[in-house]
Amino acid sequence: MNAICGTTVARCLAYRLMVMSVRDRELVGVDSYLKVRTLLIEIWAYPQAYRENIIVLNFIQRRTGISRSRVMKILSELKKGGYIHIDNGRLMALGKLPVAY
Repeated sequence: MNAICGTTVARCLAYRLMVMSVRDRELVGVDSYLKVRTLLIEIWAYPQAYRENIIVLNFIQRRTGISRSRVMKILSELKKGGYIHIDNGRLMALGKLPVAY
């Protein structure tokens, strides 16, 4: 039983490390829009029950250090373009996001 549990834990940790590595590669050395875009896609990949508890602005600010006003400007432009729908700070819909801002 312990061998199975250990293997499961190792697989979970390896998967999480892979996800973090990919995310870091996409967030380091890129502009603000690409960081926001990457994190919106990440949020959308979470299960709905988990996603409903995420305040998009806070999530992005904590992970990127981008100013509140800059994040709000990018989110506002994406909303105007019909790419995202945010209700009470939560991501409710995500369309195909532009590659560049």
